[in-house]
Amino acid sequence: MNQPRVLIVDDDPALLQALPETLRLRMGEVTVDTADSGAAALDRIGAGDYDAIVTDIKMPGTDGLTLLAAIRARRPDTPTLMITGHGEHALAIHALRGGAYDFIQKPIDRDYLVASLRRAIQVGELSRRVKEQQQALERHASDLARTVEERTLELQEAHKVIQSPLRWLTSPSRQMEKVVQQVKQVADSPLTILVEGETGTGKELVARAIHQLSARRKQPFVAVDCGAIPDTLIESEIFGYEKGAFTGAHQRKEGQFQLAEGGSLFLDEIVNLPLPTQVKLLRTPRRSLHDRRSDPGPRGRGPGREAGVSGALAAGSGKRDPVLEEPPGSS
Repeated sequence: MNQPRVLIVDDDPALLQALPETLRLRMGEVTVDTADSGAAALDRIGAGDYDAIVTDIKMPGTDGLTLLAAIRARRPDTPTLMITGHGEHALAIHALRGGAYDFIQKPIDRDYLVASLRRAIQVGELSRRVKEQQQALERHASDLARTVEERTLELQEAHKVIQSPLRWLTSPSRQMEKVVQQVKQVADSPLTILVEGETGTGKELVARAIHQLSARRKQPFVAVDCGAIPDTLIESEIFGYEKGAFTGAHQRKEGQFQLAEGGSLFLDEIVNLPLPTQVKLLRTPRRSLHDRRSDPGPRGRGPGREAGVSGALAAGSGKRDPVLEEPPGSS
């Protein structure tokens, strides 16, 4: 703690001489300044801080109460002790209500003055420390809030990137930029889309991006690897079947078309499909889908239900062979 500074204000020259001497003798650690008027005191207060101020109430010009109000306005944390005449209780109460720390009656009790001044300096120091800590906490809270806001924005940007359907297609390559632009252009198209590319180049990623950018994004996306399903099962897998449609059909099975209804169906490696199945797929988007294998003949198997296909069909091919082409003469 630095050496405390005390300002004594009084228009009585004798008191201005006696009080500083008393304080220097009994409080050797303090620096004492004096002012013979309220105006002079305001000049000193404007030039520097004081740990405590002792002022007479009754002074010509700027009196003690006016000076107290100015101190409270400029230095609200500086404790002020008011000197009052004997029996001036109303003034003392007025001063205390105005923010004075204590009042000292004339004739001045030196012991009481020193004790009260020590307490005032301690209270002022404690008040300043609390204020400094509060300001430090406020700065820390402000810095923390700013950091949280910055991190939140970073996380939001990262989340946007993570959630973006095009995140796996982002690349400085001009060719990939062209692919991204094409994806955006065809995303809302109701037409069948052919995605070409070698195995492992990301055809399914492109198909998923198309789906996520379309109005169908909240509907299912179903991917079927046509190359991994045997030719004898591919039609049943795609279109489904009714119970009893063939030997071993013990229960009704939803096809991939039904699972993707309203959304998008991605048929990977579609060139591996048998040509008759390709013909059925070609006709499916054009009209209602007779979506389940059935046999209405004498064996009593029921017909499949008619279901509208409201989703989009995307085909992935690792070759440039024609796919989903309608053979001559078919309709």
